[in-house]
Amino acid sequence: MATPLRRLSFGVEIEVVGEPWKIREGWTPQQYYDRLQKALENRGLKAVVDNSTVNQSRPDHYDKWFITTDASLHAIEPQGK
Repeated sequence: MATPLRRLSFGVEIEVVGEPWKIREGWTPQQYYDRLQKALENRGLKAVVDNSTVNQSRPDHYDKWFITTDASLHAIEPQGK
């Protein structure tokens, strides 16, 4: 006797480390995150910036781009081009 098919679903998370194409004097990391969110939304994509300042459990956001910070990235100096 065949086993009935069950519906299976899964999520795929893609992590990207980006760098601004233009460094703006005096901008905070939060300003870059907000700008990225706006740029994605201007292209018809859903996006949200993670504004939490502590590492805590958050709900999953699989229906939009979820822009987060990574403390280790703040220590990296931008590469000259």
